[in-house]
Amino acid sequence: MVGFYNWVRPSGDDWSRLPDRLVCQVQSGTVPPPATNVVSVGVSHPRANVLALAVRFAEPLPAASAYQLTYRLANNGTAFAVLNQRPGSDDLTIRSLRPNGSEIRTDLGAQASRTAPDTVEMTLDLSKFGIDNEFVTPALTVSSELGGPADEPVTYALQICHG
Repeated sequence: MVGFYNWVRPSGDDWSRLPDRLVCQVQSGTVPPPATNVVSVGVSHPRANVLALAVRFAEPLPAASAYQLTYRLANNGTAFAVLNQRPGSDDLTIRSLRPNGSEIRTDLGAQASRTAPDTVEMTLDLSKFGIDNEFVTPALTVSSELGGPADEPVTYALQICHG
């Protein structure tokens, strides 16, 4: 039995189930406006243990002070990271959700920012999140909130993207 497991278990870098694109669905609730509505998520594996996502919106994102987007990433159904925009910046903070999780320092293996008016790109070295010997099947949940009159934010339905 042990020999069979060693023969069939995934290798440390098994990306065979990685889709090219994630399909997104808006959950029940108030539909997000086009400027925060995700139309596609491109997925790639640029090197070693790195997952890259390109999140494209229906229209250019509004000014950073007018909205708040939160991105939650999961692998095989287990959440491992949450990304939020940095105030006054196109960059996003990356925080690990694994035990002893903390903010991940931005470097070549972990970065996220708005790269075009309607696109946010994320590059994540999964080993920084404790993902080393697993199949990689990502899912992305996007929550959006826009500032309203008298600073009463409007929260929109979740957008869930999976392969």
